[in-house]
Amino acid sequence: MLRLILALIVALVATMVAGVGWLVILAPVQLGRIVPARYLSLVIDTLPFALSVLILVGAICLFRRSKSWPNILLIAGAVALLLVSLHDFALGLSFQLHLVPAGYSFLFPTCTENPLISWPVGFLRFISLSVLAGLFCVVFQATRRHLTNRWS
Repeated sequence: MLRLILALIVALVATMVAGVGWLVILAPVQLGRIVPARYLSLVIDTLPFALSVLILVGAICLFRRSKSWPNILLIAGAVALLLVSLHDFALGLSFQLHLVPAGYSFLFPTCTENPLISWPVGFLRFISLSVLAGLFCVVFQATRRHLTNRWS
C-alpha cells in the first residue's frame, strides 16, 4: 500500500512539473531576456509548435514500446496538441504577414474567427489535456513497476 501511495505521489509531482513547465517555458517575459526583441514574436509563435512536435515524437516512442491505454491517451493528446499548435502558429504568422484581412475572408467574416473553425479547435484544446492524463498514468505505472521490482 505504501508503494502505491509513493507511486501516486511521484506521478502527481511529475504531472504538475510538466504542466507548470509548459506554462513557464512559454512565458514571454522569460524569453525576452534570451532572445533579441526583433525575433521574439517568431520564437513565441514557433516554440509551442516545436514542443508539441517533441511531445508527439516522445508519445510515439512510448507507444512503440508498449501499446497500453495510457500511451493511447498520450498519442491522442499529442496529435490534438500538434493540431492546435499548428492552428495557432499559422494564425499568428498570417497576422504578422498581413495575409488575412478581417471581414474579407472565410477565416474572419467579422472581427472574430469563424465558428466553423474556432469550435473544433476549442474541442481539440480539451482533447489535448489527455497528454497530462496519459503522462500521469505512464509515470504512475513506471514508478509502481520500479518500486515493485526493486524492493520485492
